[in-house]
Amino acid sequence: MPSCRASLALALALGVVALGCAALVPTAQVGGASPAGAPVASPTGSGALKRLTVGTIRQPDLHPGAATPAQTVNPLVSSGLSATDAHGGLHALLATAVPSLDNGLWVLNPDGTMVTTYPLHATATWHDGTPLTADDLLFSLQVGMEPGMSAFASPGQSYIAVATAPDPHTLRVTWSQPYIGADSLFSGFNFPSPLPRHLLEEPYRTDKTSLLDLSYWGADFIGAGPFKLREWVPGERATVVANAAFVQGRPAIDEITVQFIPDVNTLAANLEAGTVDVSGNAGSVDDGLALQSRWRDGTVVFDPASGSWVAVYPQLSDPTPAIVGDLRFRTALLLATDRQAIADALVGGKSLVPLSFLGPNQPQYAALEATLPRYAYDPQRAGQLIADLGYTKGGDGVYHDGAGQRLEVPLVSQPGDLPASLATTIADAWQRLGVASTATRLTPQQAADPKTVATFPAFYVSPHNDDLPAVGSFASAAAPLPTNNYRVSGAPNSSRYVDPALDRLIDRYFTTVPLPDRLDLLGQIVHVTTDQLTVMGYFYNPIVGAVAHRVAGVSAEWQGPIITWNVQEWDVTG
Repeated sequence: MPSCRASLALALALGVVALGCAALVPTAQVGGASPAGAPVASPTGSGALKRLTVGTIRQPDLHPGAATPAQTVNPLVSSGLSATDAHGGLHALLATAVPSLDNGLWVLNPDGTMVTTYPLHATATWHDGTPLTADDLLFSLQVGMEPGMSAFASPGQSYIAVATAPDPHTLRVTWSQPYIGADSLFSGFNFPSPLPRHLLEEPYRTDKTSLLDLSYWGADFIGAGPFKLREWVPGERATVVANAAFVQGRPAIDEITVQFIPDVNTLAANLEAGTVDVSGNAGSVDDGLALQSRWRDGTVVFDPASGSWVAVYPQLSDPTPAIVGDLRFRTALLLATDRQAIADALVGGKSLVPLSFLGPNQPQYAALEATLPRYAYDPQRAGQLIADLGYTKGGDGVYHDGAGQRLEVPLVSQPGDLPASLATTIADAWQRLGVASTATRLTPQQAADPKTVATFPAFYVSPHNDDLPAVGSFASAAAPLPTNNYRVSGAPNSSRYVDPALDRLIDRYFTTVPLPDRLDLLGQIVHVTTDQLTVMGYFYNPIVGAVAHRVAGVSAEWQGPIITWNVQEWDVTG
């Protein structure tokens, strides 16, 4: 058999791949980490097993590309080259180091290309004992580059020119241009985990379109994470047991059951009864506050660093009324709302007022937020700004323009209760200022129509990501316009703000690898969006978690509802 230290040549247009080694004999039964009901051995041999139960209101889903709230089980049974922590930092897992300019594993070439090297732990294995090697990563890249296999794709993969495996424990990737996400290849929640070539290559070659239909994505799952799947009952539960061969060491907990409990009240009752120990999606803030008042054996956590915020987007492409396009008017409306009081009322005081699109868990947050305008509540100044624009109050208490037309500014919100409540609250504040305002909630059908969403008349209230990948949503190319049939890939530029100078900053940000230079560009981008008020943040959307006192090591911050992101660090104390 020829060597499997193959070269993966990725033709960018066609995704052509040359693996250069013979297909391994596929396993007929792709599961079998350990049979259901098999005994779990205590690491001490004492027989005193450490068990806990994680409750989730979203049915777990192991398929790549599954919605984030459904990925609770994934960090238990899967592992990437590195893991993204609650503050956006990368920590090596299957790899021995994360590529960086400082450690020499990330090299920028004079011709504009770059090379990243990912050294694998020599002891890394799949749950069935098969060694995990660079050939698995080459196969995973091949699947991700295949047209029609977007669930397996990684951001930035179109920039990969060549990937090679110089030895079984090293992956080397040459990129056609700088790409700042190269260090997180096969890592984090936005990047699919490596695929086991020895199990999936034959099904992939036989019928690519059916790859996601395999039982592998359920009861027969084989991963490389800190726990092995022992039982998978769709729509009910998953049980995992400690993986003694995990490259970072055997977890302290012996067995974890992830229990699907779709009703929030039932989940809360199980937490209070002690039959559920941890949950990363325990309902709304109100649900969490209610649980907090009753639960004596645990702590309710309100994570504002969940990756989303609720904001108001001005229409900056032919707005109605046209005055919305004037920065002074947008400033007046923001000053007329007491955003902290609104956050206290709508999310129980569990959120800061956002000063930019960055979330408080981002490592760049503190340095950049300190330089930004606050737009503190000041209705008197707000009224003066509107008067300076030539408006006067009529006998009805509403501002009128020089022609006697009432100043009327509509708000449109997403269908959800929280955005709708915010829209109503803001409309009341603007009415008190003297700006006639109405709040309208989109129907689910309207919210599904890209043109309806894109062409709101004046202001749009909606949740939005507050993480660093959202930087791209402020680019002109992300604006839903008639020229792109109101459809864009990724998060939309909801305000439809078009600024070539900002576009150049964003392009440079995503291609600037040295961190100090990248942070400088990020600061400039943040200032444009805040100084021009292309988006007006009102509060972060906290995710509610719950942790029993007997469980240690659970982070108070996590990405979205995946509280299990650092599960290998958990322990049970009683």
